[in-house]
Amino acid sequence: MTLVKGSGERGALLPLAPQVANSTPTRGAEAAPSAFVNVNAGPSVSPGSTTGTSASSSPSAVTAAAPPTALAVVARPALSADVAAPANASTGSTAAPPLAADSAPIDYAVRASDLMATQMPRLAQRAERQVARVLFVAGRSEHVAGDDAIRAAAATVGRDGSDALAGLPVSAREAQRLGEAARAEYARRGGTPEALALQARAFGANPLDAETAGNLAFLLLRQRPAQAEAARQLALLALTLHGPRQLESRIEDWATLAIASALSGRERDSRNAFLVALALASNLERQCKAALDVYAFYGERLRAPVEAMLQSASASGRNDAGPFCDGPAQRLLSGSAR
Repeated sequence: MTLVKGSGERGALLPLAPQVANSTPTRGAEAAPSAFVNVNAGPSVSPGSTTGTSASSSPSAVTAAAPPTALAVVARPALSADVAAPANASTGSTAAPPLAADSAPIDYAVRASDLMATQMPRLAQRAERQVARVLFVAGRSEHVAGDDAIRAAAATVGRDGSDALAGLPVSAREAQRLGEAARAEYARRGGTPEALALQARAFGANPLDAETAGNLAFLLLRQRPAQAEAARQLALLALTLHGPRQLESRIEDWATLAIASALSGRERDSRNAFLVALALASNLERQCKAALDVYAFYGERLRAPVEAMLQSASASGRNDAGPFCDGPAQRLLSGSAR
């Protein structure tokens, strides 16, 4: 499902939304230390991104997990209580009993902060072990588009049979409500800090939902500057949540991983993640156009991975590759167009 229904956002390779003043990043955004800020804290905080070193995509050389990652958000908008009603609560009830100390409402912003700081490095490292094999297969493929070996490898991600956060109480209803509020804010004003704050709370309510994690990763990349390492870890988690899903529904998370990897200095992983997205795509021209949009939005760190994807799509010989995958587009990307 897309972040903004019907808009194309988070679908394919994340084509751009209309530019808005408070969400337009500069090309090659400067890296800054990441800082996880409690959304109850008050004043707005400028999100940061962390840079990493290039990592091998070989299954035998998995990148070590980064230090505890943070995401910066701002004071949350006042919407409603932060805890969903119990699943068996009566809709006709007129009064609720006083909450016991051990049943106090959960502050999902605080829980999201704690999960990102204490759990995400471990979860991302485990997810990375599964994803590394897919990246390795994509990197060695001679004919990426529709490659059955890549598709088969991608289908195994999420089949390890273990729960990412076993025993953690979640509220799917509250996560859905907060996620819808984040989508509405994004539809109105783009990737604002307010949209990020809402989506972070949705993640705190249900960190086991792939769409919730993926949408938070997407919004972290839309901040200024992008919070690349936090987004990378969340994209890895989203790819492994809830077991195998339809492969096409995972393209957006592979694309998010590709962008976040490039912005955090992992160019090889970025290139191979774009190739996985291409292998899973049913329409190559749409993928190529979206990849060009991604380059235009994020700048030079995406040049080489996007160029590799365009070349692979063009070399496929498929009729649906179209002009966005072909020579003129590649020359424009390389700056050699006349």
